Amino acid sequence: MGENERCMHCNGTGKRICYNCGGTGSKMQTRMVYIYALPTRVICYSCHGTGKIKCQHCNGTGKAK
Repeated sequence: MGENERCMHCNGTGKRICYNCGGTGSKMQTRMVYIYALPTRVICYSCHGTGKIKCQHCNGTGKAK
């Protein structure tokens, strides 16, 4: 592989879609208030609301190893 080749897992961006929230940046969580279960939207803890995480295959560089 050449040194300038793009990582095929992230297409050279260095970022991938978050596996925890599916790229939305938030998740639905159910909270109990008295006897009611209320759905609430919370920020994803894996990507901190961005919807993307660092590519594990190229370590965020975007270049193939």
